[in-house]
Amino acid sequence: MLFVPTPRTIQPGSPVRVAGRWRSRCISAWYANANCDVVRSVRLTLNGTAGSREGGRISCAGNSLGANYFDIGTISTPADVTRFSMLAIATPRTLLSRYSLFSIEDNGGGGSFSFNEGYNDSSKAFCYNTTSNYTGEIGPSGFFTAGQRAVYGVSYNKNTNVVVAYKNGVGYSGSFNNAANINYAMPACPGGRAASGGLVVQWNGTIELIAIFPYELTAAEFALLSINPWRELFEPLPALDVGFSVSAGAVTKTYAQVFG
Repeated sequence: MLFVPTPRTIQPGSPVRVAGRWRSRCISAWYANANCDVVRSVRLTLNGTAGSREGGRISCAGNSLGANYFDIGTISTPADVTRFSMLAIATPRTLLSRYSLFSIEDNGGGGSFSFNEGYNDSSKAFCYNTTSNYTGEIGPSGFFTAGQRAVYGVSYNKNTNVVVAYKNGVGYSGSFNNAANINYAMPACPGGRAASGGLVVQWNGTIELIAIFPYELTAAEFALLSINPWRELFEPLPALDVGFSVSAGAVTKTYAQVFG
């Protein structure tokens, strides 16, 4: 009996892995139906009253206390800590200054990298890279729109100090006042983590997917990933070939082998 799953056009409901073209480049890929990072086999942790799971998404409560957050643990430090990209599918519920969609964070104070709603105009994008390194507001008003589901992304290159925020494959450039390396010793937090000092607030809305790359993805790559992230980024696990023989009503031989 040979089971060959069809290509995925919606959020996977059964086990998948990162697709071949991205497998060597994606170091973390969490999505809500799996409730774990399928690259690292690490489950999502809910700390305090960060929010809840709602079917194929998590709902973040917009919490202002740093003890309340989601995380998928710390990611092993890659060879290159000067470049970084993140891809997300998310829907903001309420816009507020520096609500954080994602951060690599240990104390809610800007951490190593934080991708947020804008500082003065919360419908724009804004990033921290440590507590003292930050961008100006990036993109047009309406980059974040309450109730609007979108594919978001951000890329960063310390060497050129270029930050690009993406929405549905369209990029908008900015830069940090000071560039710094990514510190992977801090936990990766879907929905961010609120700062005791008020720098950022946890995301208020839902999140379906967070994927992390230790590369500066190009505009063409973000455009490709944004068309259908589920189909582009993931593929079914290799076919399971199961055979058996029956003797006098009893199974006398079984085998299962997964290729890959």
